[in-house]
Amino acid sequence: MYGLLTTNTPDPTLRRSTLQILLTHLSTLPPSTRLTTLQTLQIWTSLFYTLYMHDSRSTAPLSTQNLINTLTTTLLTSTIQPDNPQLKLALTTGFWETISREWSGIDRHRMDKYLLLVRCMLRAVFLLLFESTREQATTEEKEAANGQVEVLRKWPLSTGRGNGEGRKVPDGIRYHVLDVWVDELEKVFQDGDREEEGKEREKERRTVVLGMTMGLVEKVAGDALTKGVRLRSKDVLADGRLEEWR
Repeated sequence: MYGLLTTNTPDPTLRRSTLQILLTHLSTLPPSTRLTTLQTLQIWTSLFYTLYMHDSRSTAPLSTQNLINTLTTTLLTSTIQPDNPQLKLALTTGFWETISREWSGIDRHRMDKYLLLVRCMLRAVFLLLFESTREQATTEEKEAANGQVEVLRKWPLSTGRGNGEGRKVPDGIRYHVLDVWVDELEKVFQDGDREEEGKEREKERRTVVLGMTMGLVEKVAGDALTKGVRLRSKDVLADGRLEEWR
């Protein structure tokens, strides 16, 4: 099915219809469903071109920002398969591989859309990590959260050395992810009213998430192949907000 999705059509009605079919299909999969690598790449290739063909100037209800929100928050948080964290992990992996493959072909007129897509995807992943620190979080949620961290290490925050997936990641993605890293952490930490947890418990949860994420930045700051990426990583580590959250 996934390889037959028609999302690169100039007809916006057909694109919206195809997107809704996909989301409905994913939401009705059995909780035990596991997607293959090929399936997730087919899904994200279709979604990539859904956004590619979307008119940023459109005044239709499905605005660019709403579309991006659908492609990230809807897929990775509570709306689609809330009890299947491994499915979300597979979709995240498929996203980073797809955006890395397609990045060099994005023209300057469309780049802003994809910068926002990457930002929103990163925020959705951080939210999954934060949710995995709940006392009620399941073992599967915690294992999937560790998997999300590993995906970040292999793709957007890879050092660019060796022969792994990181060699496929353009530095433009690394720069943008580092530019928005702390901003998106802040949005997740400030999201919603968590007063019922108490300040100490909230601080504990923030500390856990920082422990999961900032080690990735430290690794890139020391070992990234590109000097510019190393310097940008050090700027992230020097952000004063990190100390305030600890």
